[in-house]
Amino acid sequence: MRESERNSAGEGSPGVGPPPRSEASTLSPSPGRAVPPPLPASVPAKDGQAGGAQRSSCRARLLVTLACLASVLAIGAVDYGVVEQLEFHLFYFLPIALAAWSAGWVQGYAVAAAAAAVWLGSDLLSRHEAVFWSYRSWNTILELASFLIIAYAAARLRDDLDEQKRLAGELKDALNQVKQLKGLLPICAWCKRVRDDQGYWHQVEAYVSDHTDAVFSHGMCPECQEREMAQMEQRRQASPGKTRRSRARGALGEDVSR
Repeated sequence: MRESERNSAGEGSPGVGPPPRSEASTLSPSPGRAVPPPLPASVPAKDGQAGGAQRSSCRARLLVTLACLASVLAIGAVDYGVVEQLEFHLFYFLPIALAAWSAGWVQGYAVAAAAAAVWLGSDLLSRHEAVFWSYRSWNTILELASFLIIAYAAARLRDDLDEQKRLAGELKDALNQVKQLKGLLPICAWCKRVRDDQGYWHQVEAYVSDHTDAVFSHGMCPECQEREMAQMEQRRQASPGKTRRSRARGALGEDVSR
């Protein structure tokens, strides 16, 4: 009895008793239990990739716009240095068209406005004789209008090309999804069934429906209708007794029902 009390006391004491189970023992699978598969590695979300592509595209448009503005300033400096008789405004079209083509409508219009301002500044600094502000304003308006037209034409041309590429891609995808029947189809000359690649025979409707997107709706053409009616009339004339008996049975049935 004392031994049982000591055993119970030993089990209740914190220093004595079965050793605690380690973490490895709790995580180790039992022999008869299936081990769950490891979790797959985290895959980057498509939204994050799309956001990264959009940020890179915005950065590229910004760089193109800054490069075009720098080109406009360089052209303005050259325009200031040349003699008055030489017209240099056509060279402003190049950075304007490049900005509208590569960056878009807004950037193209911004570069066009900057080009008009740079042209006006070079005109003010290079010409020493007195020029009426009305003439100078008119020339500036014409230059700005021409620059805006170039930006509009370049951006519109780029949008049209992108739209054509998109439509061409959609048309290509649609053509890839279209099912077509090509080659020789083995068909029975009597029952009009078609043999497939595995050697099985199918009805024409089932075969065509499986290999195309067509759906059949059965009916009767006028020629077949006339032929069937003629055959039914021939059968009726070939067995007049049977027809009379059927009529008599019908009349008898009507009398009984009455």
